[in-house]
Amino acid sequence: MYVIVAALVAAGIMCFALGALWGAKSGRTTKIDPLTGAVSRKNALRHLDGLLRRPRRGDYVVGVAFCDVDGLKDVNDHHGHAVGDQVLQHVAARLRNALRPSDVVTRLGGDEFLVICDGVRTRADMDRIALRLREAVSPAILLDGAQVGADQHGLVAVYASVSIGTAASDATTRDAEHLIARADRAMYHSKRIREELPISGGPPSPVRLRARLGSR
Repeated sequence: MYVIVAALVAAGIMCFALGALWGAKSGRTTKIDPLTGAVSRKNALRHLDGLLRRPRRGDYVVGVAFCDVDGLKDVNDHHGHAVGDQVLQHVAARLRNALRPSDVVTRLGGDEFLVICDGVRTRADMDRIALRLREAVSPAILLDGAQVGADQHGLVAVYASVSIGTAASDATTRDAEHLIARADRAMYHSKRIREELPISGGPPSPVRLRARLGSR
């Protein structure tokens, strides 16, 4: 009898421990994007809303940068989603490494990322951050040639770029979604300008070349 009771108690403790462990792991996974390791969209929006509701500190504001990975659909179509996923992972890591520890990178979904920067002074500050992010993403990403489907063996250079739009909070900012929408519109404006750059009558524009993803 005592042996049976002891066994049941031990089994109950084990189930409780496993449940707690699973819950802890589940809690962690809901806070990050499983593919890129970036902060999850839900947690990032909660963080941004909290920053916007906080009393303003002197001249400092909250800035966001809306980042769209250029040409990812072409990579997925020509090389497969596994290669596209690797590109997203590299882009996310490079965005994080180009920022302060207090800044937040989140994947909004698909090929879109959002950077949240607290303690900036102006929109111009965010534009300088955007330039740093573009430069961080532009170096070649080295992938296994067999995965990319290239003829040659060994590593293949895949180039990525991001179109970025920025926004900074002000008296008209209602909430996180409102601020993100402003940055989103700025990003599409920036992308349209880059796509309309002339590429004839001279050497190709470096911006134009970096606006594509592909192996070369």
